[in-house]
Amino acid sequence: MQGDFCTYIHEKCKFEGVLTFEGTTRIDGYLKGQVFSHHVLIVGPKGVIEGDVNVGSIIIFGRVTGRITANHRVEAKGDAVVHAEIQAPVVQLEEGVQFEGKVQMSLLDA
Repeated sequence: MQGDFCTYIHEKCKFEGVLTFEGTTRIDGYLKGQVFSHHVLIVGPKGVIEGDVNVGSIIIFGRVTGRITANHRVEAKGDAVVHAEIQAPVVQLEEGVQFEGKVQMSLLDA
């Protein structure tokens, strides 16, 4: 699994602060703070993010609370729980996703 991701935060890990990365990153643990990247962030089923996320794209299977800004797309799948203000040109929320917040679908300045 490590070869598939640039960064991987295991479900037993907790991280507080600012995370920046290149390549695809997966979070199965807990992250409180800010995330910045032009690449893909995956929040696994046990992953939790509390804070602001500014990425190229995000795929959420776990829980995100805060603000999400994506240059390309936001996808929430399965049993994801999202309490956020979302800004992205494409937002896809599958049936079964719990969502509370605001969505602004617009192209972002590059």
